Amino acid sequence: MLVITYLFLGGAGAGTLLILFVLDFCTPLASRVRLATQKNSFNVLSQAANENRSSVRQLRTSELSPPSHDRQPEHHIYRPQNAFYSFFSPGYQIATATLVLSSLCLILDLGHPDRILNLYFRPTLSYLSIGTYALTISIICGAFLASIWTFPQARFSHIVVRIVQGLGILGSIILIGYTGLLLYSMGTSTLLDSILVPLLFVLSAISCGIALLFLIAGLSGTTRIFSSTFDRLIKLDTVLLSLELIALAAFVIWAMLISNSMSDASILLQGNDTPVLLVLLVCCGLLFPLILESIRRLRFENTVIPIAFAVLVGGFVLRWWFVQIGFPDFVAGVM
Repeated sequence: MLVITYLFLGGAGAGTLLILFVLDFCTPLASRVRLATQKNSFNVLSQAANENRSSVRQLRTSELSPPSHDRQPEHHIYRPQNAFYSFFSPGYQIATATLVLSSLCLILDLGHPDRILNLYFRPTLSYLSIGTYALTISIICGAFLASIWTFPQARFSHIVVRIVQGLGILGSIILIGYTGLLLYSMGTSTLLDSILVPLLFVLSAISCGIALLFLIAGLSGTTRIFSSTFDRLIKLDTVLLSLELIALAAFVIWAMLISNSMSDASILLQGNDTPVLLVLLVCCGLLFPLILESIRRLRFENTVIPIAFAVLVGGFVLRWWFVQIGFPDFVAGVM
């Protein structure tokens, strides 16, 4: 169960952070950031005010312009509008907490603290080692940006924030890919020896990330405020769920064709839990949210929470099913 929970929380948390990092990066600076006012002699605004007060007013009301070579780096106070605060602050907090829980599952699954230390101090090119670093980077970047949105009094260089956002995007992308490549690389079953496995995990991770944002927005009441953004996310999620459904069907067909034995086919489609898992995955996790997202006359704020729960349930079931394929004895022991 720890492996399944680790893969699910890691994928969903990374998908959520990826979407948040991108949205935060693309959000206009002037909409939630203003220049800090300091009283020391090195303050850019104070120096500029002594030279030309009109340029200061223009600087305060415009977005950040590239700094000239003879100026100190400009620092900003992140004072978000209430709408941005209600979306980004809980979003970063929940996504980062999700990854922290995922890392705790990894620690408990490894069982020995020395194994965790080896992943950091004796790194290799294994998927587990790379994924551990990506997980750590994502948590640090997510926690940093969560602190900015939650406690907007601290002053940070805009360049530093942009670097953190870029590192977060890179770390979350690697983490999303890692959660799929981990099972693919283990070679515990010929049924997992397909590029469709990591593809399914990547599609599911991003979709679960969008679903978690839907859930946060539905509970915080920001779906109407950012209606255009959520319209784009709905369209993206519809594409992701459609591709996931196609990839899942292709995987089942491919797996049935290359099964080396009846036991492999039995694990794939005839296990004790497989009928229930497939019904939950296909009907609840894929078809149900696809139908709700496709019916435009339904108001999104009324369907956002059911869509989110359905996609998240489907994401968990997908990982349960693939772990069952790779480790049937382990899953049987859990049940």
